[in-house]
Amino acid sequence: MVLANDQLVLDAELFPTNLLNKPWFIVNGGQDPLYPIRNVQPFVDHLRDSGVTVEYHPRPEAGHNTAWWPEMKDPFEAFVRSHPRDPLPAKLTWEATVRDVPSRAHWLVIDRLRTPTSAEAPLKPDLNEFSGPGPNHDKELFSRRLPSGRVDLVRQGNAVELTTRGVAELTLLLSPDVFDFSKPIVVTANGRVVSDTRAEPSVATLAKWAARDNDRTMLFGAELHLVLK
Repeated sequence: MVLANDQLVLDAELFPTNLLNKPWFIVNGGQDPLYPIRNVQPFVDHLRDSGVTVEYHPRPEAGHNTAWWPEMKDPFEAFVRSHPRDPLPAKLTWEATVRDVPSRAHWLVIDRLRTPTSAEAPLKPDLNEFSGPGPNHDKELFSRRLPSGRVDLVRQGNAVELTTRGVAELTLLLSPDVFDFSKPIVVTANGRVVSDTRAEPSVATLAKWAARDNDRTMLFGAELHLVLK
């Protein structure tokens, strides 16, 4: 919440819902004069209660330092082992502003936004709405100045289900590690089929994203660009 301070004059929009994509290991000191447990705990609870994977270790005796590391080294390494990196997750949630696009999370790229219609309900959960008790309940953590769009994505086999709001165009980066290119890839957006076709492998696509990512676990053999209406 330091980032919510207007005096910082941040030139960016912040979307707590994007934290759903990663697991978090958090250590917090009770003697920390800047971020004591009593101030941090409500926000950790908010994230965890909203669906973020959180392993929280409050250390009442700890200050604003890492003196706790010898005691937390083994729990941290166990956390890393039990939460291996997933370069091509089957579920993604991503939100971005008009100034950020194209904006990417793993194999999802939001290319263009549009103004949401009145028929489009806000997507839930929205972690920007504080769920904790007290006077800040249901208030926004970060103010919104720019229009934004969001995509919630679920992949099962060759089927991809999208729930979107305020998104006009997006691109799915297709990896042969999770898609069968010999069969059609069916994409639905907000309950409507928007694509049902086989992916055409492209060496140019493979080379482009391999050069950008430099990651052998994220090799994309095709792109699927979608225009949503």
